[in-house]
Amino acid sequence: MNRNLCLLIALVCIVTTAKSEDWPTWRHDPLRSGVSGEKLAPPLEEVWVFRSRQARDAPVPTQAPQSFAYPWGMHYTLPISSAGDSLFFNSHIDGRTVCLDVATGNKRWEFIAAAAMNRTPTYYEKRIYVGSDDGHVYCLDAGTGKLIWKFKAAQRNRWMLSYEKLTSAWPVRSDVVVDRGVAYFTAGILPHEGTFLFAVDAETGRLIWCNASQGAAMRREAIAPAGHLIVSEKTIWVPRDHLGYNQSHGMLVSFERETGNHPVKVEDPHAIPYGGDVPVFGVSVGSTRYLGDVAQTATKEQNKPAVKIWDRRETKDATHWTDVDSVLGLRSGSSKYRVGGVHYRNDPDACTVVFAGGVIYHSMFQIDPGKGVGSRILARRPENGDILWSTQIPERANQLIIANGRLFATTRRGVIRCFAPPGTTKHGTITERTSDVAVGDQELFQSIATSIVQQTDVRDGYALVLDCESGALAEQLARQTDLSICAVFDDEAKAIASRASYAKASLHGTRITVFHQPPGTRLPFPSYYADLIVSEAAVKGTLPSKKTIEDLSRILKPIRGIALIGGGKTTADALGTWNAATQQQGWTIVKSGNGVWSRRVRPQLAQSGSWTHQLGDSGNTGSSDDGALKGPLGVLWYGPPVLRYGNNSMPARLAHGLMLLPVHNGIIACDQYSGRKLWYYPCPENSQFFIADRTIYLRREILKDDRPTGKALWERITLETGKKIDGVVLPRMMEQGTISQMAASRDGKIVYGHVQWQQTIKQGDEEIKKDFRCLFAEDSTSGKRLWTIGGVGQQRQWDSWVAISDGRLYCSIPVTDAHREKALTEMKACLQQHSPERFKAFDSSKRSIQAMAALEGATGKILYETGIDTTNVFLYSGRRGVHYNPSIIPFTMASDNTVVFATQSGADKGWRQWPNGAYKPRTLTVYAGDTGKLLWSKHADYRTRPVIANGTIYAEPWGYDIQTGERRQRTHPVTGRKADWAWCRYGKQCGQFSASRHFLFGRSTGVAYHDLLNDDGLYTFYHSRMSCLFDAITGGGMMIKPPMAVYCSCSWSLPFSVAMGQVEAPPATPFLFAQPGPVLPVKHLYLDLGGTGDRRDPDGNLWLTTERPHRHKLLLDHEAEVVTYPGGGSVGLHSQAIPEGDADTHFVFTSAVRGMSQCTVPVTTPGDGKGRYRIRLGFSAPPGDVPGQRVFDVLLNGETVLTDFDIVRESGRPEHGIWREFSINIDSSLVIDLVAKTEAPTLQQTPFINAVAIIREETKTSGIKIPEKTLVNEIKNETSSITFRAANHRNTVTLESGEQKDIKVHLRNNQTAGRNHTLRRKSSLSPTTTSFAR
Repeated sequence: MNRNLCLLIALVCIVTTAKSEDWPTWRHDPLRSGVSGEKLAPPLEEVWVFRSRQARDAPVPTQAPQSFAYPWGMHYTLPISSAGDSLFFNSHIDGRTVCLDVATGNKRWEFIAAAAMNRTPTYYEKRIYVGSDDGHVYCLDAGTGKLIWKFKAAQRNRWMLSYEKLTSAWPVRSDVVVDRGVAYFTAGILPHEGTFLFAVDAETGRLIWCNASQGAAMRREAIAPAGHLIVSEKTIWVPRDHLGYNQSHGMLVSFERETGNHPVKVEDPHAIPYGGDVPVFGVSVGSTRYLGDVAQTATKEQNKPAVKIWDRRETKDATHWTDVDSVLGLRSGSSKYRVGGVHYRNDPDACTVVFAGGVIYHSMFQIDPGKGVGSRILARRPENGDILWSTQIPERANQLIIANGRLFATTRRGVIRCFAPPGTTKHGTITERTSDVAVGDQELFQSIATSIVQQTDVRDGYALVLDCESGALAEQLARQTDLSICAVFDDEAKAIASRASYAKASLHGTRITVFHQPPGTRLPFPSYYADLIVSEAAVKGTLPSKKTIEDLSRILKPIRGIALIGGGKTTADALGTWNAATQQQGWTIVKSGNGVWSRRVRPQLAQSGSWTHQLGDSGNTGSSDDGALKGPLGVLWYGPPVLRYGNNSMPARLAHGLMLLPVHNGIIACDQYSGRKLWYYPCPENSQFFIADRTIYLRREILKDDRPTGKALWERITLETGKKIDGVVLPRMMEQGTISQMAASRDGKIVYGHVQWQQTIKQGDEEIKKDFRCLFAEDSTSGKRLWTIGGVGQQRQWDSWVAISDGRLYCSIPVTDAHREKALTEMKACLQQHSPERFKAFDSSKRSIQAMAALEGATGKILYETGIDTTNVFLYSGRRGVHYNPSIIPFTMASDNTVVFATQSGADKGWRQWPNGAYKPRTLTVYAGDTGKLLWSKHADYRTRPVIANGTIYAEPWGYDIQTGERRQRTHPVTGRKADWAWCRYGKQCGQFSASRHFLFGRSTGVAYHDLLNDDGLYTFYHSRMSCLFDAITGGGMMIKPPMAVYCSCSWSLPFSVAMGQVEAPPATPFLFAQPGPVLPVKHLYLDLGGTGDRRDPDGNLWLTTERPHRHKLLLDHEAEVVTYPGGGSVGLHSQAIPEGDADTHFVFTSAVRGMSQCTVPVTTPGDGKGRYRIRLGFSAPPGDVPGQRVFDVLLNGETVLTDFDIVRESGRPEHGIWREFSINIDSSLVIDLVAKTEAPTLQQTPFINAVAIIREETKTSGIKIPEKTLVNEIKNETSSITFRAANHRNTVTLESGEQKDIKVHLRNNQTAGRNHTLRRKSSLSPTTTSFAR
């Protein structure tokens, strides 16, 4: 229904007779007008109140409504719609859809899903359409609630923790809009995992089309859908995550309604203008927009506010406020804790202003929660805003609808109120009943649950109950603990029955999630999340299967997770056999009063690392050395901890399964595998801390008048409990000093400290300075002092260390002449051998020389002292007109028995200094850690602070072997030659980066990462971003990104934490591959037509998109050129779909170029020679295609290779991938022509192609490429040797000065060779050295 039609209905009803009208969807209609023809006659009276089961648990708000917190403020809302004599609502908190009788408020039926039900139910032709966090859309009979069909929108069977609740990785968090027989909805919320827009047949649930291009888009505007869709005649608009319909950053994403294509290329009279107000902002009728107590013009001039028509807001001592913008999604506030923090205010279900029968109805929240947390509901005249009627209710009413003679108000506390004209029968308050009726054998399972709790002492967190028959064990654990429980059934009917039983007891969704696991399938739950795993069937003697054991091992939490299997009828012999069958270590048989059990505590993950200091470790490597984290990465949990105050320079810490997060007034400890808060320790803002084994060392800043004084005391805290142990006490002779710095050894067993003291005494006119500086070490467990060096009474005083690693402290010391001489001698020898050009320019007087001493960490013994040359290490490259360039400071790292001297800086935004070579002189200098000898020094050409991971220094964009300084190499994915390895953060990347053994993490618009193990390009997780230092930390097999960057005003700085770990399938968002240098001649080139990024197939081949969204010097760019018929272009299908047939590389068939007429791909050059190439073309027809619809010829370099080609006829059906292969000679480019057989074809008739592979089979003729510097120059002899590259790409022929070889070559070159000499075209000669150089 279009907007004009909605308004016409409303106006006609005003001047004619009243007519009953449904309110079948959110804001009445697909265009979300909020306008109805229903005419009420205020005043109204409350006729019934429905209090849902969850209303009894709904918290009373303590904050003003302007500080509404997403998503907790939405948990208890009941979005509503109405048709005929029925009112429908969805419940997020307990995952159900409910139908009420509009006259009485009594419940008629309810339908319960496996997870939360989101958004407003949609009524269409006697059916209800709803979406759930379980990844399904449900079509229900509106009269009975019976299931008619369900559609699986989730791409795979994978779940995650979303704000502490188990959900599908692809939940349906939009509503289901139904119009003209088609249902539209979205699935997925994180583009990294994949987000999708669907159109299905409303009658049958059959898929019509699916757009996955946004989920795979490499840009922050990609949709993260959460809210209600807006659907016009030709367009669909999708809201985006916390930002909803806010247009301040251009967030609206639109799709063509008929095809799902993006971007929209059809003319739409209802198009929402960029930057303009959207229909959901208040209500527009004619030329007026009503915002409750304000009316203004519906349209406005660009960059000018709308004109006020009337304003009835309270002007003095306002007590109520109309919320019309939470539905848009807002970020407000400041991250400075004295200001109040950042708020994300987004209520996608809000509908606080409606227009019905010529009257404005709206709700207003009480502002001061100390005086009340209710609402006023008012009716106003549209011409002047005068109040016709108002009433006060005790809850915040966030959604109003008017249907069939009644006004309904639903609230954020699970209460629905019905208002009708005077004289309507009243029914009072209907309180939804709860039941304590238990399921199954409660006597048995009550004792079993008690035994489980006694043996494990696991009372909160997450539990998984396997092999459920009745669900009684899950219920008893819920009643005896605070656990969040998932009960797994293999019988669907029993699962459905248990949901109903749990719901009546207010346990479903709030405490227990019921999951149906079909036989033969794997458990989809996130790795490491379960604190406790038990089995109901095992109590009666049936032990878990082998597949279940494999899942159990993956899901059980490391370090603290306990699996307890058995009890009841299970025997010790059966458990012993079962233990052996698991092939897992750590299973032990234990006995309790009611049975025998097999128990396992999962150990720490093999090769898992930790993040104990600000920069990872005391060696400042910026890395965790975690080898357990491997790709592909996917989100395991996201949500809390949620911050309102950011921190630019204080990353979190990870150790022993705990994450310590600095907040503005303390430290919180969370379970790293779920994000669950464990304890809080108060301390001032920005207090430094680190982890030493199982002890936290905290520097407590001494404040005066709430301001830092620069003085501090150090405390020791127990990691597991957050309880203070004691303070760090100095010896009496040093107690007047201050501990300026502390750090731990790599294993955390020893803690080091630096103490300093200075005093100035004035004697007459003379000032006498007294000071001491010393280092000390203590045992981290006992606090016992191990050694001290320097200090009071000692001749030599010691400054602090610059890095700690390999059992040594590396300290800066004063430079002596001997130190200087040694450093200069070593550097001259190094440069003479490895860098003759730098050696020639060597000037001793201009070198930067420092000195370093190494101390043995266990004893404090001085191992050596040496001079170090740090010239060009701390190089400032200058602003050069760049709008942002961070400070340059010295930086020292230590790892792998080396000490590395480098530059620390942020990275200039956009690589603006890279093209002019500003970073080429920036140097890395490395000394041996055990001897202090210089290992290597080179101009490393890098931007920002390097990191050390797995024996490599990653100095963006390069990698250097830490022992030799050799650049990391790779095989070029196109030419097949050896090339420099590179990585590139091509988006906004002004921050630094961090690492684990197999990954690099850094800001590139969002949170970007490079898989070092598989050498993929740069993936990006959008809708969150790194802080200016970094806040993506690794350890324990995970990457965790807390929202430390919430302080930034960037539109994607969202407040949640996100944790990623290894999952089965690669992310939906592809990567972009960095590889500078030439891409010709091609050895193998794989083109993913229409793809939004690069991907690898199972054989490791790199498939490149033809649409390179970022033209960057470091990114691989093959320069393929695609030409299309009018209206043609890239299309994205289901990014996780797997077409059948002989499609051996499935993902390339999920995107295509529709309407391609020609594709030109550079392959080789005459100088590289001619080759014979195998050409593979991949085709898969889109959904709905039929034989004879798309018929076209295929030409390769002008030769017809396929005539009257029909994809559907050849493949048998749409979405069925096929390949066609050809072999041709190529001496330049490959030109692919697709010629439609229909003259002036429509888009549905144009050619459709998915992929092209170009693979060299053999070299046919040889070419010679002569480097430009070797060409003839009569003025100056520029080279003494010449290298010819032969076109077979295997051998080179080198002519030394004076040497002659006869080589038959064919030169094709019109370029000037040297000065005043031109190589003749097609000339043949037998060259000697004198032919090309003197």
